[in-house]
Amino acid sequence: MDLSDWLTYRASGDDTRSLCTVVCKWAYLGHAHMEQMTNKDSAANAACGWDDVFWQEVGLEDLVEGNYAKIGRSVAFPGHPLGSGLTATTAKELGLLEGTPVGAALIDAHAGGVGVMEGVPQRLETTDFDDPLCTRMVLVSGTSTCHMAVSKRKIFIPGHHLQTQSQEG
Repeated sequence: MDLSDWLTYRASGDDTRSLCTVVCKWAYLGHAHMEQMTNKDSAANAACGWDDVFWQEVGLEDLVEGNYAKIGRSVAFPGHPLGSGLTATTAKELGLLEGTPVGAALIDAHAGGVGVMEGVPQRLETTDFDDPLCTRMVLVSGTSTCHMAVSKRKIFIPGHHLQTQSQEG
């Protein structure tokens, strides 16, 4: 379990994983998750983006057991309310009210990437750029260091997956 998901689990007692963490860190197929959504049920769903063959090929077939109980049976969009909010224990530890809402996590670098939206200088907003938001990149430093940028297009390379390694703090 990634740190961000562990923190929401610790706070709420709900082990639902964030779509952000499982896609970015656990080889979860986000497009499969999106295909099961309906307009009325837009946030939390049973995990359907795990690839059994992948885990078996890399020698981790035990993760498939119990419908992926070890790495996530339920996946939610970042911000989706988890459980009944803060547990009594966590609320007491934090000095907050039991039941205070807890949302599914967002990886720190992705949360920092929101800075791209606020980082467009006014002088660019008045030029002929197609979309000034797509001309910016931020360097987010947290538990790792990441370059984050925004694009209007999804760029898929059939048969290929991105591998990533971070610079741990």
